[in-house]
Order: sequence, then structure tokens, then C-alpha cells
Amino acid sequence: MDFLSEQEKAELRVRHKKEWDGKVRDRIKAVLLSGERWTPQQIAKALLISDQAVRSHVEDYKSLRKPYLGGYDEENCISIFGRFNGSRWPFCLLSEKRG
Repeated sequence: MDFLSEQEKAELRVRHKKEWDGKVRDRIKAVLLSGERWTPQQIAKALLISDQAVRSHVEDYKSLRKPYLGGYDEENCISIFGRFNGSRWPFCLLSEKRG
């Protein structure tokens, strides 16, 4: 079973197209490729990052869904992940549509 819904994949693709920061785009790609059942090693090789970085990006995204963390709440998301390069964590931006 895929951990990403079709809606989440579409939202991530839109966010990826609009994002100017290459590191943020890599985080989004890591999540999307993981959702396509690529291994962390395959993703790391394709994106030229470490396996651990891939795992961290995917776990960060998945943790937004945990009920005890409040799900997709932007304030909660920022309190968990803080700020990223002076802006909101990239996955927090997706949460604005949820409520």
C-alpha cells in the first residue's frame, strides 16, 4: 500500500514546480520517489544525497500525519519542524489546504 494518496502526490508535484530552493525540491522528490516504492538507496543515488537524509525527509513528511502530533495543522507543523531557511518547512505549506 502506498503511503501517499493521489491528492498528496499532486500537491507535492505542484509545490515542487513552484519551489525555487533546490534543497526543498530534493526533499519533495525524496518523498515522491519513496511513495513510488523506490528504496532510500535508489533515491539517495539519484538525488546525490545520503540514505539517512532520504529517510529523514520521508519520516518528517510521514510524521505530519500522526494524530498525536495534530495532523496537518500549520502551527503544529512549524512547532515540530521549526523554520527552514527562514521560511516554513516545505511540507507545512501543503498543510494549509487541510483543516
